[in-house]
Amino acid sequence: MIVKINESNKITLPEEILKKLPPTEFFEISLEEGAIVLRPVTEGSLSLEGIREKMKKLGVTEETLKEAIEWARRSN
Repeated sequence: MIVKINESNKITLPEEILKKLPPTEFFEISLEEGAIVLRPVTEGSLSLEGIREKMKKLGVTEETLKEAIEWARRSN
């Protein structure tokens, strides 16, 4: 299936694709091996466990999170 990017860098997702996905308002977007990948953000992925899994996958540790918070507080 081919979609076109408009002048505002937006695309319209085909209805036949959307019908096969769980209802969602947001998508996680990533670039994987040169391909744009959209994943629906569901309630389950917003759970504490889902967030912990995502952080682990990204290599975010408790220590790096503390450092980021301290850096953000110093920047204000």
